[in-house]
Formats: sequence, structure tokens, C-alpha cells
Amino acid sequence: MQRTHEATKKRRDSLPLQAPPHIPRTLALSVALALALLAAACSRAESETIEELEASGAVPKLDRTDSLTGTDADQNGVRDDIDAFITREYPLEPQRKAALQTARALQKTLLVEPGDVQSAKAAAREDARACNCVYRQFPSGGTKEAAQVGSELESLTANTKQRLLALLRTSKTLDGTSWALPTGDTCE
Repeated sequence: MQRTHEATKKRRDSLPLQAPPHIPRTLALSVALALALLAAACSRAESETIEELEASGAVPKLDRTDSLTGTDADQNGVRDDIDAFITREYPLEPQRKAALQTARALQKTLLVEPGDVQSAKAAAREDARACNCVYRQFPSGGTKEAAQVGSELESLTANTKQRLLALLRTSKTLDGTSWALPTGDTCE
């Protein structure tokens, strides 16, 4: 079964991205970018407030360096800050593994060279496999919905201007492409 990138974007548009479902994903990402730029320009007092929230655990402490990949000391393909978030938020092993698979796929998406359609499609296939796994491990009606897991991990991954722009470039590279949807158990 083939599905166009437009259909994939439509499916992803239906996933919550901290915006009501009637707002297109690109608009939500644009708003997120604007907020990231605003956060980068915030005053020292606002930075201290963010640090206080991070220290209290109210918001996750995230790598905000200019590096697309951030720090991955254990070299498992997931930024250490996102790894810590997953360990804290998903105590059940199958759910934690599904979240890690998604985080790895998103991290690889950041590294696709602009215009490299083959690499972008490979990253999209891996993301689709991870998304399928998340939907298997986070059943509807559970403590967390699968769509929420994907949205959270994407937001954590694209937490700086450079990372958000990298995801948008990969999405643009995929415009007009198609690939087969994964079937069966795609969990690693």
C-alpha cells in the first residue's frame, strides 16, 4: 500500500502538537519556531525562571546548544536529555523502548541533508515504523495516548531554532514523495 507524503502530513496534522486540530501542522510548527526565537531573545530574568522550572522538574531540562545532535554520551542514538525524559515518563519497558525508537528516528530526521530525497525517505520510513510501534504500545484509553507520545517527543527533539528548521527542511524534501506503510510488529 502506497501513501503520499501529503497523506502522511494529513495524518500528522491530526496529531496534537500543542495546537487545536483545526490548525495545520505547518502553522503549529511556525508558531513553535516563533516561540523558540522569542525564548532565545528572552531577558536574563526570564532565563532564570526557565532554569527554576527545569530545576523544580516542572519542565524537562533540555539541551539547548546549537548542535543538531546534542549530547549522546551512551551513543544510543538519542540525546541524553530526551533519554532521561523517556526513562522518567515511561516506566514500562515496552513503552520506553517504543519511545526510544521514536526518539532515534526523529534524531536521524534532523541529520538529513537538504534535498537528499533518498535519505529523507529512509528517515521517513524509520519514523513510520517507530510511529507504528508507539501505536501498538500505547493503546487508546491508556494513561497516555500514542499521539501525545509522538507529539511530546517531536517537541523535545525540535527544541531549538536549528533543530526545528532541520525537521522542516526534511519535511520539505519529502514533498511529493510516497512510501509503503509498515505492517505488523515494527518495534525494535
